[in-house]
Amino acid sequence: MLGRKQLYSGSSPFRSKKIRWKRLLREVAVGFGALAVFVVLVQLLYPSNRALPFSSLGDTTLGYKTTAEVGSVLQDSFEASTAHIAAEQVGVDAKLTSLGAELDAEKTAAQITQYPLWQRVLSFSIFWARPQVEQFYVTFNSTQLSNAASSLSKKLTVEAKNGAISIGDGGEVALSEAKNGVIVTDDGVKAAITKATYLPGTTTVTVTPKEITQPAVTNETVNAVKSKITTALQRKITLQNGISKETYTPDKKTVGSWIKIGDKLSLTLDKDAVAAYANAAAKAQLVAAGTTKVTVVDGVEKSRTTGATGRGVNVDALVGELTKTLFGDGATAVTVNFVAVAPTVVYDRSYSSSQAALQAYINDVTAGGNIEISVKQLSGAGWSASSGASKSVVAASTYKLFISLLLFDRVAAGQIDWSDSIQGTNVETCLYNTIIYSANNCAEQWIGDWGRTAINSALYGKGFSSSTTFTASDATHTSAQDLLKLLVGLHNQSLFNTSDAGRLIGLMKNQVYRKGIPAGSSGVVADKVGFLWDYLNDAAIVYHSRGTYALVVMTKGQSWGKIAEITRQIEKIMYP
Repeated sequence: MLGRKQLYSGSSPFRSKKIRWKRLLREVAVGFGALAVFVVLVQLLYPSNRALPFSSLGDTTLGYKTTAEVGSVLQDSFEASTAHIAAEQVGVDAKLTSLGAELDAEKTAAQITQYPLWQRVLSFSIFWARPQVEQFYVTFNSTQLSNAASSLSKKLTVEAKNGAISIGDGGEVALSEAKNGVIVTDDGVKAAITKATYLPGTTTVTVTPKEITQPAVTNETVNAVKSKITTALQRKITLQNGISKETYTPDKKTVGSWIKIGDKLSLTLDKDAVAAYANAAAKAQLVAAGTTKVTVVDGVEKSRTTGATGRGVNVDALVGELTKTLFGDGATAVTVNFVAVAPTVVYDRSYSSSQAALQAYINDVTAGGNIEISVKQLSGAGWSASSGASKSVVAASTYKLFISLLLFDRVAAGQIDWSDSIQGTNVETCLYNTIIYSANNCAEQWIGDWGRTAINSALYGKGFSSSTTFTASDATHTSAQDLLKLLVGLHNQSLFNTSDAGRLIGLMKNQVYRKGIPAGSSGVVADKVGFLWDYLNDAAIVYHSRGTYALVVMTKGQSWGKIAEITRQIEKIMYP
């Protein structure tokens, strides 16, 4: 027993080790606490004008940078950042600065420089606090924003696109998808831009459209028409010659060439294409029609030689039957029938030298429409003739004759002087340019100064008809009859005094556009032309060696060569 007691009475090595560990832990705890206190002190003393050590802007580290340095980095990033402005399927990219956005650098930088007291007293928070620039705080320049919104709304507004369908040369059917239209307003763009949260890089800004417009031809319509065309192309059609009983079987490519796709994908058959196929197939049964020759003198038929009647495919009936077959429930076997073809009529027209002949020619040349003529001899026999002369049509620059008439009146009344300044020159030069070169600027100013309604009233007071009007919705209108009245009044000085008449006629003789009446006449021509859109007009006093006459030719869709041709024929009748 004594030996065992002696064994445990001394100090134990395990106990000693335990004591040493406790001492070490106390030392570590004291040291850690001291370190924690030190770190808190460092955190409390960390400058408020510097970014926290582990702060960043995307992949860019901003740690320890001053507020000024952070602001510079933020401004560079902001100026490089963009917005993708989108409305439905349409999008436009723009720099934030172009939208009138201005960076609030101080507020944006606060995301990484703010280090509140409650965080500073949390030991080691400086290590785990890793703030990032999550958004740009911005304000907007209202004028620049309004301008940008106006431009963007136009780019984001798109018309609805109709669906389309086509048939290829081989009979294949191709589709074009329909798309909705979008109407975007300036206010809608501004609201979206100002409400968006902007991030470094690219921010998508979604604009709410004012309206989504539907296409007139939807994808449902396209698919339905495609199905109808596909069915038509799969039909096995047999055409039988109504005379020879021969049969023809058009292939898919041929049938596809017959189908014509119209507005809103309406389906019809191309009459010319069907006729070409049928005429080629039934060539042996076709008989060419002859020619009927008609001799006409001064508008009166003198003789007629009747040509032979021909035979051709009854194309209208064939197209009707094929339409039922391809797009309805018609039979797949269709008969090619024939009809009599009337001979071609050719007129041999000639004219004597008489007023009746003059009228007959003018009737003939204006019969197709879009030509109005008025002519009157101012010396000699005094022949006159016209067709469509009272019709109110686009005057083009012939209206400048009426403006010249009223200008002379105002000069005579002392309201305007030839030396008055206008359009960078004087009135006298302005009139010269208006007639010689058909310049618009002075005439347009006079119209603006005098007023269109007042001009109408002044002209009506001189006896011109309501066919002449400066208040029409499209352009100034007049008639061949009113222009002829002005020319007659210019020649006999019933509308102009001697001096004014001489001045205007002199200008008209020297105007630069000479391809109409001057080109067709053998006399000296004082005229005023007018050309606008597809209207060509010419109004002239012609001093022919055998007499003086006034001629007005007004046309639509014609040429100067046609006006010259009319002039030549009129002179041939009046002065053979």
